[in-house]
Amino acid sequence: MDALMVVASIVMFVSVLGALTARSRRRRAPAVSGEGVFRCRVRASGAADGTRTWPSRTISARWVHDVLVLHWGVLGRPRRALGVRTAYGVLEAVRSLTSDEGDVSLWLQLDNGSVIRVTARESAAEALGGPFLCALPVVGRTPRP
Repeated sequence: MDALMVVASIVMFVSVLGALTARSRRRRAPAVSGEGVFRCRVRASGAADGTRTWPSRTISARWVHDVLVLHWGVLGRPRRALGVRTAYGVLEAVRSLTSDEGDVSLWLQLDNGSVIRVTARESAAEALGGPFLCALPVVGRTPRP
């Protein structure tokens, strides 16, 4: 009976360890790949709930004309298409303590009038700019007064 409990415990431990490993690999791997796809974080600008933190999870995004298509989940199917009216600009790259590469942000006014903020790595600035390429020259330069 004791041997059966030990075997059952080992099987349970290995199963949980395998599930956690598979889950962490799925989080790291982009759901969608290809030209123009970039990893980003999306947040409503001036969120009504008062949160100032960004979502901990990044999602894949790509531009199709002036529509930002967001993908997330295991299969990476398109989950949301956001029609964008205009972009408000790219911020200068902000460096973090843990990475040599900074983040750039872009405010997007959607067709419904709401404003969102999209942040991606500095290396994805061109993809983040998408059809609003006039925002790109700001990356890496300090604004003049």
